[in-house]
Amino acid sequence: RAEADQALRAAEKTRQEAAVGWKEAEAARSEARKALEEAEAAKVASSQDRSAAREEHAAALAAKDKAAAAAAAAAEKREEAEKSAAAAKSALEKADSDVARLAEERAEAAAKLAELDDERKKLKEAKKALASCVEGDLVLPMVF
Repeated sequence: RAEADQALRAAEKTRQEAAVGWKEAEAARSEARKALEEAEAAKVASSQDRSAAREEHAAALAAKDKAAAAAAAAAEKREEAEKSAAAAKSALEKADSDVARLAEERAEAAAKLAELDDERKKLKEAKKALASCVEGDLVLPMVF
């Protein structure tokens, strides 16, 4: 009976050790589950981070393309502005040339008008002289 008691105590001790081992195994299993869940969450977060990084990269590429398109449009507008400026400069030079030509023509016309005014005065004087000659019954031969 002592051996049976001893075997029973040993079995109880083994059972208690097994229960403690079982509890330790459950705790280890629980920790492993937590670690697995954390690893899974980290994997999901990493996947989301990679996805977000891809989206940011795509957005950066789109912004780069948009900036390049805006730069091309600005260059095109600059070219148009330069063409417009050249056309305006050409028109201004032509206008200056026209103004100078018209001033020259005006000066010539004024000189011609002065000549015509002098001739008109001479003709008036000649008319008066002719009228005075006709009144005095004196007719002179005229040579023109």
